[in-house]
Amino acid sequence: MSPTISAEERLAVYHQLQVDIREFSDLWLAILVMNFERAGEIAIALSDGLWLLAVDLGWSEERTDEAFELSSPTQLLRRVFTRLLALVEETPERMTPAFLSPEDAHEHVLTIERVSRRMLRELPEPTIRAEECGAVSAALVVEARAALDELSQALREGKVGEADQLANLASESIRMAAEDLRWGTERGDLKLTSSPNALRLVFGRLFGRAFSDPRSLEPGAWEEHGDRQAVHVQEVATRVLDALNAEAR
Repeated sequence: MSPTISAEERLAVYHQLQVDIREFSDLWLAILVMNFERAGEIAIALSDGLWLLAVDLGWSEERTDEAFELSSPTQLLRRVFTRLLALVEETPERMTPAFLSPEDAHEHVLTIERVSRRMLRELPEPTIRAEECGAVSAALVVEARAALDELSQALREGKVGEADQLANLASESIRMAAEDLRWGTERGDLKLTSSPNALRLVFGRLFGRAFSDPRSLEPGAWEEHGDRQAVHVQEVATRVLDALNAEAR
């Protein structure tokens, strides 16, 4: 289950991101004075805000009673709410949309603080230990290849909905292997940054494969590494799914 925010929280975040977008001119100023570190910070904040508006929050100011599900990657959500909380704590005067009354502005800041603290507390961020990265990265590649094979079959049979899910599975598996686990080449512990829905999709499938057909997880490496490959994947998949289920409760 992806994290959710209330309609009131959504509107506050929506208004705050609109304020932030108006700082776009600051990006060009930072570039002109060659303050490239500041330019990078503004560019990432702008990109994150536009993504969140386009994918999860929408562009309308229309009020609603419905909760909003946040399907954006966990890393992006962490950046957004970390930045918003920093604004609350350091420069709350910069946060107030011009059209709000002083009373509403105060409530706006409190809402941003409340939702930011809750999101940072609730967002899952599973860690893959260094000794697990190689096995899990290889298993993700195997899973992506299998998903693409199944995708071809689903398209031939006209199963569009199933094809969409398999395409998402293949894409997320490769992204995790490349971006999060760096193809298993890093020496330290690494964090998975995908959305809870993506983690559940990928590791739900890996969990089943690890127990039903463990030798398929890393073809060609079994003789060298023995069943440690499958054990690592089983342990990681179990840990990730347990963390997601704990957050859902």
